[in-house]
Amino acid sequence: MPNDCITTYKITGSLNSLTKFHKTIVKLETADSDEIVGFNTLAKHYNVPLLEWPARGYIYKVQFENDILTLETWSAWQGCHDLFFNINNVLGNTLSISFREIEPNCEIYRIHDEGGFFPERTFMPINRDEELPVQLV
Repeated sequence: MPNDCITTYKITGSLNSLTKFHKTIVKLETADSDEIVGFNTLAKHYNVPLLEWPARGYIYKVQFENDILTLETWSAWQGCHDLFFNINNVLGNTLSISFREIEPNCEIYRIHDEGGFFPERTFMPINRDEELPVQLV
């Protein structure tokens, strides 16, 4: 069983590309499910090749406000950033993609921020026997 990875994407750039991408996500929305659209469905729609293994994950929340497309995703083990970067290639490299990836079971906390969306940083306890909380500053 994989570890859960929660990733927040903040996507900005060409309003035309953002609108097209948002409309595609809405069009592909899965009925009667927690997921809005699975990564495999998105990859097939944009004809983006996947790795030897399928992209295990989905978008579970979408928000498009103030020319920022925010996607909340669940995936197995790690975020599927290459999928979104490849979709950007299909859309003519007109988007800026920032993300915050949190995979707490393996203590992965990774940020790629092109727009100042994720200013927080994290400190993890070295000794696993300690009951120290994660501190965000």
